[in-house]
Amino acid sequence: MSGEEDFNCAFSRSAPGIASCQTGGISFYWEEDGFRVSSSDLSVKRSSCSLPETSSIRLLQQLLDQAAAQDLEKVSGREWRGDYEDKAFSVFLDEETGRLQKIEVPAYSLTVEFLEFTAE
Repeated sequence: MSGEEDFNCAFSRSAPGIASCQTGGISFYWEEDGFRVSSSDLSVKRSSCSLPETSSIRLLQQLLDQAAAQDLEKVSGREWRGDYEDKAFSVFLDEETGRLQKIEVPAYSLTVEFLEFTAE
């Protein structure tokens, strides 16, 4: 990734490989049987994700799956570290609630902050 990209999105993950992201009138869905993009009345479904490999949204979905699947190394009370495609990443949790606060991937110059939570 190059440059800086700031955006807000509503991201939801219910299980490994099952996630959605809504931003700027476009919705992205990772589903058991493929990947779907929707906007207004238009929806396109494919057997695999069609976002570029360097897409922040795609990387976030893959990082969350990776973080959930591996034993992360505890660095401090709130920071945990892991690897994704031979790149180190850090996960920061709220020490009181255990909620995800931030993910950082220095190799991709990516920082994702989680600001609001809703229970489903």
